[in-house]
Amino acid sequence: MVVFFRNGITKLLFWFLFLTLVFSHAIADTIYFKDGSITVCRDRAWEEDGQVKCEFYGTVVAYPTGEVDRIETGDRKVATPETGSIEKQNREREKGKAESSADSTRTPPPKNTGIKRSDGPLFYDPRRPRKYWASETSRYDTLSDAVAALARQFNRTPEWVKAHMGATNDLRAIHRNLSSESPVSTEPEKKQPVPDRPDAQKLEGIKFYDPRRPNKYWTSEASHHATLGRAIDVLARQYGRSPQWIKAHLGETNDLGKIHRNLSRALSEEEGR
Repeated sequence: MVVFFRNGITKLLFWFLFLTLVFSHAIADTIYFKDGSITVCRDRAWEEDGQVKCEFYGTVVAYPTGEVDRIETGDRKVATPETGSIEKQNREREKGKAESSADSTRTPPPKNTGIKRSDGPLFYDPRRPRKYWASETSRYDTLSDAVAALARQFNRTPEWVKAHMGATNDLRAIHRNLSSESPVSTEPEKKQPVPDRPDAQKLEGIKFYDPRRPNKYWTSEASHHATLGRAIDVLARQYGRSPQWIKAHLGETNDLGKIHRNLSRALSEEEGR
């Protein structure tokens, strides 16, 4: 009898914990991001002041509204300003599935009748070391830096780029959107001038990074940058190497003169091979 009673209590406790877990997950809010990632909030999610907020046992985490595709819950629906109501989204998905099923029985349309979806790189990916890409080789830490790079590439203002990127996170689709809106130029592309390499001896004692300066990163006395990425890009152009090569040969120093000595020495060793 004692063994049976203990087993019964164990079974009841197991089912209680199991049902509690299932129930709490069922009523939790789930945030679906445009890049395909998902966040499950243990409590609730809501949109406020241009952000989607997610509550984890009393702790609130906020995400930019522009990164969120939709929010779904087990017992209620939440909408974001960009996506509209979840019910509307569901109806549109069902309609799309029905149209896709009907189209599968028809003769396929001719090729090159429109822009196809690309499986290329993402413009923004929070899992990457540098989250924003303006191209597959031009990568940045901040949105403003990436937009500025696109503005230079398409000879437009950053405000124009933001207005014509389109509601997509696909980098190739963004380039197509910007290309279709940009005037076609017959002039050859102008290459950016390569900055001269400064005198390393004159720069000794100057800090490469100083958080007290308005532009924290310096590559010379006259070349100042707000982000590490911009500073690395300038050094890469100066030495004709990739940003990854620059990072690998900076050395463990914050002295700007010594950094230029390290890069010059590494370059000379490679060219002398």
